Amino acid sequence: MRASEMLEPTGCAVCGAALTEDHWRTHHAEKTMVTCPDCKGKKEKVYWGCPGLKRIVLPCDRCAGVGIVSSDWELWKILGLNLQIDRENRDVSLREEAKRRKMSASELSRMERGIIKPQD
Repeated sequence: MRASEMLEPTGCAVCGAALTEDHWRTHHAEKTMVTCPDCKGKKEKVYWGCPGLKRIVLPCDRCAGVGIVSSDWELWKILGLNLQIDRENRDVSLREEAKRRKMSASELSRMERGIIKPQD
């Protein structure tokens, strides 16, 4: 599924207002830490993998096993999705775009998924 086919979040998890970069700068400028939305503060995630649906427990990739993330994580997710949509609209692969940006493909992937702060 292309990123442009995904539903975008409609409101701020903190106050319910429309999610825009300007909203975050004006209403939530303080850099607070919040419970990780992926692991719910448990610091790890459970996956099921082969062989035989073996239970695998790994550190959460969003919070790097800390259990908390920057309150900007929602903004990062939206900005990252916009990067991915732009790249896909230009029919450029993740590896090609990463090479153009002089970064690793895994770093660009983490930016597009909102795990790390996207760069322009």
